[in-house]
Amino acid sequence: MPCRRAALPCSPDAASAPIILSYGETVGSHSTGIALEHSALAAALLQHAGELPGVTVRRARVTGAIGFDGPSVHVETSDGERLEAAVLIAADGRGSKLREAAGIGAARGAPVRMAGVLVKGPLPYEGYGHVVLGGRAPVLAYRVGRSAVRVLFTRCGADGRPGADDVSALPDPLAAQVAGAVAASELASTTVFALTPGRSSRGRLFLAGDSGGCVHPVTATGVSFCAADALRLQRALGAARGDVLAASEAYAVERTAPLRTRVALGPLLAETLGAPGPEARALRTGLVRYWRSDRRGRGASIGLLSTHEPRFGVLAREYVKVLGHALAGVAAERAPISERLGLCARLVSSTSRLAARALRA
Repeated sequence: MPCRRAALPCSPDAASAPIILSYGETVGSHSTGIALEHSALAAALLQHAGELPGVTVRRARVTGAIGFDGPSVHVETSDGERLEAAVLIAADGRGSKLREAAGIGAARGAPVRMAGVLVKGPLPYEGYGHVVLGGRAPVLAYRVGRSAVRVLFTRCGADGRPGADDVSALPDPLAAQVAGAVAASELASTTVFALTPGRSSRGRLFLAGDSGGCVHPVTATGVSFCAADALRLQRALGAARGDVLAASEAYAVERTAPLRTRVALGPLLAETLGAPGPEARALRTGLVRYWRSDRRGRGASIGLLSTHEPRFGVLAREYVKVLGHALAGVAAERAPISERLGLCARLVSSTSRLAARALRA
């Protein structure tokens, strides 16, 4: 389904007006995207690949691979077949067996329990993805079919069920539909975690998509970053003119900066939108003030979220602007000056620690 992006409502106050964030506000970006179920997207891509000349699709699982730095990679599949390849692309997700076989270590973030449910809708703003605040954590809602809306809770209990506050934060009629689905146990839950590999390639092996790093799902950057990886890989192999090992090094270099930006963006956005406490609430308020008052700021934010903007310096600049709006909001509150000064000090301290953790991720 065609999809732009909306935040509804992006405010600590669930009754406040929504903020519309459009891809078209990002300089050089298309105005629309597309929302699909992952399974439908994967099936269509695999079918198309199989129809290309010179392509053979094998569905057996890869169980082992060696020779990444040699003249060819030796691959063994679950049905006992042994293959040789000049180029091996690991696009097998965050639990990549090929990454492990190549000895590429990866740092893991804290696990996050999530749950999703399908309902009919309608969405308040059809044609947009929705980020709903007002509960304990952000809730995502987006259409994946003519009669299907996926609602994704970015934090839930160990039993895989969302909190009542998160369900009630949804606008009607979604709230009633989701409550009914939760009561009927029509939920699908999973545990996810951020992952940052030590490198993006090794010899003839190239990591692409989540196998080469992933972040909190609230950023919704997975498919966009994977598509960008395909273009990076195409450029690297084309420029190397058959020298796969040289292409491997070029790919790793080109991927470093955008991956660093994405890895830092994940925890910054997740904490800003979902963390409890007065400091986080002040930062959320600052983000909302910034988006409401600055069209270019909205465009910069969407540029980062869509991975159209890969520069770390832009992320740092935008984070400082949000902090500035948060501090201005605290200063304007009707509270004793000592309380406002104390909250400002704690806000600066907490955001500094968060930024440091994001840089180490």
